Amino acid sequence: MGKMGTPPHTPFRKGAKIWGLVAAAALLALVQFATLPAQPRILSVINNFAHGPVFGVLAILVLGWLRPHFASRPWCAYAAAWLLAIAAGIALEVLQISTRRDASVEDVFTNMLGAGCFL
Repeated sequence: MGKMGTPPHTPFRKGAKIWGLVAAAALLALVQFATLPAQPRILSVINNFAHGPVFGVLAILVLGWLRPHFASRPWCAYAAAWLLAIAAGIALEVLQISTRRDASVEDVFTNMLGAGCFL
């Protein structure tokens, strides 16, 4: 442990954070920009289903970043990771309005459930 109870910052750890950030950005870009055709109907269902797992993985990534900062209260790291994943989901839904895509409350709930189930 480093000063003040923080873990040491090794090159591997810094590299892992960078790759985690890249992965998080890629997941959010996937939800924002990737769409499947509406027909056949199964493709639309798959497109909507993807929100849960994507935000679940995002919540796990955020948890990995937050965990060292909440070592004495791990439940706070889980709660913060869940709330940050939800905030990202809401932000993406608001962005969809400006890109002429349909923003939906159902997608926000799917994001919440995905993040919660993965955590």
